[in-house]
Amino acid sequence: MFIQNPEILGADYLARFMPPHGRFREHLEKMAARPHDAATEANNAVVRYLADSMRSYGMDVDECSYDVLLSNPVEEESFIHIVSPEFLALKDKEDALGDAAPYFKEALKGFNSYSASGDVTKPVVFANYGRIEDFDHLAELGIDVQGKLVLIRYGKLFRGKCVVNAEDREAAGVIFYSDPLDYFGMPDSPDHGMHPSAIQRGNILDLSQPGDPLTPGKPAYTRASGRPVERLAVEDVKLPSIPVAPVSWEAASEIFKRLKGRPAAGEGWQGGLPLTYCYGDDYGLTVRLSVKQNLELSTITDVVGTIRGDTYPEQRVFMGSHFDGWGFGAVDPLSGTAMLLLVAETLGNMKKAGISFDRTISIGHWDGEESGIMGSTEWLEEFGEEVIEDRTLAYINADGVVSGPVIGVKGMPLMRGIMEEVGKKIPYDENNSLYEQWKSQKSKTEYRTIGGGSDHVGFIYRHGVPSCQMSMTNPAPVYHSLYDNLDWYKVYGDPAFSEGNKLAMYYLSLSLALSRCRVIPYSVGYLLDYIETGTGKLLPGKNGGIETEINEIRALLEKLQRKSSFSDAECQGLNSKLLGIEKFFFKEGPHSSWYRSLLYAADDKSGYGEAAFPFLADALESGGDIAGEIDELLRGLRLLKKSLSEF
Repeated sequence: MFIQNPEILGADYLARFMPPHGRFREHLEKMAARPHDAATEANNAVVRYLADSMRSYGMDVDECSYDVLLSNPVEEESFIHIVSPEFLALKDKEDALGDAAPYFKEALKGFNSYSASGDVTKPVVFANYGRIEDFDHLAELGIDVQGKLVLIRYGKLFRGKCVVNAEDREAAGVIFYSDPLDYFGMPDSPDHGMHPSAIQRGNILDLSQPGDPLTPGKPAYTRASGRPVERLAVEDVKLPSIPVAPVSWEAASEIFKRLKGRPAAGEGWQGGLPLTYCYGDDYGLTVRLSVKQNLELSTITDVVGTIRGDTYPEQRVFMGSHFDGWGFGAVDPLSGTAMLLLVAETLGNMKKAGISFDRTISIGHWDGEESGIMGSTEWLEEFGEEVIEDRTLAYINADGVVSGPVIGVKGMPLMRGIMEEVGKKIPYDENNSLYEQWKSQKSKTEYRTIGGGSDHVGFIYRHGVPSCQMSMTNPAPVYHSLYDNLDWYKVYGDPAFSEGNKLAMYYLSLSLALSRCRVIPYSVGYLLDYIETGTGKLLPGKNGGIETEINEIRALLEKLQRKSSFSDAECQGLNSKLLGIEKFFFKEGPHSSWYRSLLYAADDKSGYGEAAFPFLADALESGGDIAGEIDELLRGLRLLKKSLSEF
């Protein structure tokens, strides 16, 4: 599997340095006590807590601030009212419940950031998930959404792409809601705590790259720093052009009760509310949607803790998660943030015990992710080429990864082998390792590429750093609502607060295996399998020599694996080549896409999933230069072959 097997530290050894069992809960309770949207004082308090904690563990800590364009509602001018057949003001904030109730008043009401401001009173049409095929279905039935408000349920598509689809059909505005059928249960289901008044917040930016919309490709230095920044004018950025707002399923049911016309007969159009879903094509229901948002330059702050390596300090293993939330954010993201603090404290304890690290280990706590992957993107725009590119073995993401017992594993093919081998060393319970438990589950047993939607995006797709993530979760219908809080976590998430410790031990073992290895333990064979299988599906029987190149590389791998030992100089030379593997498969020459990998990208259709061989797939779909894209893949394979043949 590997060119040379790495040393993997097991649970018994790591447990000697782990903090007390209650530490995970302590971190989570302190950080998730209050709503902490980006650029709020409560979020700044989390920044201070993270920085102070990591400094106390003996890490070198950098706080990197950026001024980015954020969007917040003017609450008194943002509302949704049913106007006819009778007036009804729809609820736009969750019911304050539980121990968190006193702090609900500090939270913003439900909103979709970067919505256009506007006040429209129009008939409503139900557009299902807001996909292109859903709007096509309405058009086939003669239902025109032009000048109407469209009611869309979350679940199949990034919300920003739903808005683009509505704009393309000249809708007057969008109202989102979370349907019980899509969020784990019917109404009143006791299984996962979905409250009727829960409102899913979220940004609706759909730009060609993540990060600050005003400084694409450049770091958005703060105004206070005095460093020059050329910012675009807001009017020059393609922001949403229609008003958009979310409601709860409780409020959505009031719309559906009054929505008449033909029953929604398309496949998959009926949801989980106890009523018949209609298209609304009698146009008798009129709703007023008023949205007022302020766009302002606001300061966000990343916190990066580092323990410098002794042997190869310029090489790095990176872990990270964002910490800003839509509200309290106990699961998303702070469960991952709290887990990484356990990792940081353990690394600090190891350092204090005199244990050295061959390579530098960094932990990034990113700000502004919920607004468009802002913090990590700006940090990479400042430091990516200097610090990360061709120097970082892996980026291990931890966004909201701890909320239950179900294991999920995803990452780039190069990371698959080491992820699996580390999982065999860390216990899930008395009988099974994490790996054994993962493979015995009824679902989520496949290893898949990591897709989009979180802070790994810039590392893998822009800078060629192999990325991965392991999670232990439960269904969380409280996603992006004020009920993603400690009350929910203690009942439905991880009542024993035990999963954070298990996952911290896994992240520790994985990062240490990478930091201490002589030869980087990439699964080059799995990468070849991925290329062979994927191109075989896209180009059945006519892959232009790809299979031949792959077979020759496999022969070189077998030769390297048979080699009994490598000198230090050979290890350094081989590792320098291995660090460039992902970039071997980057698009050559000038091109418009921020995503440079020939092998994978965030799925442009869904916004969250993974897209295999994006340039080749696009050429096949659009009738582009297929031969040219095959040549690009062959170029990458030949670079890989040449690199391995030198040893």
